[in-house]
Amino acid sequence: MLGRWSWQLVSFFGAFACVIVVTSISAAANEKPSRKTSTSRNVGILKTEIRVSDFKKNLSNDLKRTMCEKDGYFRSCYRLEESECPSVVETHLTGCFQKTSSLSVAKTLGEKKSIEAAEQVGTCVGTEMEKKLSPNSPLPQKCKDWRAWL
Repeated sequence: MLGRWSWQLVSFFGAFACVIVVTSISAAANEKPSRKTSTSRNVGILKTEIRVSDFKKNLSNDLKRTMCEKDGYFRSCYRLEESECPSVVETHLTGCFQKTSSLSVAKTLGEKKSIEAAEQVGTCVGTEMEKKLSPNSPLPQKCKDWRAWL
């Protein structure tokens, strides 16, 4: 781990994953309703459900893309090549999906459960990657301050 501030960055990963989920849910809301995806208005609030399989696929693709960005946190602060990064993220995603109970029980997730699950998975993946990867040496200055990544 890079330092005492890591927990703050992990919170950032969880929050980032939530943004991805809200985007995925919004996309689902714009699709034509099917048996598995439904939208309805209730007291002015849009309620949307997304299939767990779609949720996992969307979150997996988005986390691999964003956690592997060239100038992103992991590629800047850790020894992680562009070609190996998606498979490293995927390895941790598999375990983190299994640790998130709502993803193994439900067939669909509503907005609230999706956001909670994304936060748990994003935090889990970020934490596991920090534990397993070796920091760059010398460590770039921006890697020493979590605020540089907000």
